[in-house]
Amino acid sequence: MTASSQRLALILIAPAAILISVVLFYPILHGVWMSLYDIPLLGPPPKFVGLSNFATLVMREDFQHAFRVTLGYTAGTVAAAFGIGFLVAILLNAAIFARPIARKLLLLPWAIPEVVAVLVFAWMLDFQFGVLNYLLSLTGYFPPKIGWLLSPDLAPYAVIAVTAWKDYPLASVMILAGLQGIPLELYEAARVDGATSFQEFRHITMPGLRPISAVVFLLLTLYSFKRVALIYIMTGGGPSRSTETLSVLTYLEGFKFFRMGSAAAIGVAMLAVTLVFTLFYYRFTMATAETAP
Repeated sequence: MTASSQRLALILIAPAAILISVVLFYPILHGVWMSLYDIPLLGPPPKFVGLSNFATLVMREDFQHAFRVTLGYTAGTVAAAFGIGFLVAILLNAAIFARPIARKLLLLPWAIPEVVAVLVFAWMLDFQFGVLNYLLSLTGYFPPKIGWLLSPDLAPYAVIAVTAWKDYPLASVMILAGLQGIPLELYEAARVDGATSFQEFRHITMPGLRPISAVVFLLLTLYSFKRVALIYIMTGGGPSRSTETLSVLTYLEGFKFFRMGSAAAIGVAMLAVTLVFTLFYYRFTMATAETAP
């Protein structure tokens, strides 16, 4: 490439690079800067405190509790969304009746705005007037009123179920693309050799989906780890802080208790954790690429 071509490439890339820097890198760097200061919403100017915000967070019981809740919420959401998405992708990949219509209906949760979906589910799970309690009471095996969002034991599972319902279409679309990318010749050769359906699934489908499954797991993990609107609208982090994840705690620190420096420190800690997840994903994909035939 000549010097003039390099200059032209830099000129063409410059607008996108500047936009990415402003939209992405500046907020990150500003958040790191805020985490090093004590920033009252009103009153004296910010005071530099160094890493004391992080040291205080590690010792705080509410941060430790929120971290445990976040891990449980993320694990449950990823497992449920991936499992449902995998089954839906298998179904949509099969030659079923009215497959185009089925694809649109089963992927509908992805198109519904999150706030709208959460409000609908909040009404469905309502303690007194919820349709779910009504339907369960008709069976005669459940009490007429179950506090899905009022019980510290049930609320985490309710939030996980709604999140999985909202996220499974993403897993379905990506896994379906992976299924359609597996050459049909492999299945035909396996049938000629007398392989059963389970053997085809184990030795062809699962290895073929390994790279895309890693991407799905990473995206679902990142989305669950940072989700705040769905949880806050449904439960506000309650009851008894049973659904108070790190994202919810960050919101409460910044906009309820007005501790902006502490909220920024939680955000930076969450960024570090997501970077670790991303690093593991990168190492996994590199190892998979090296071992691929």
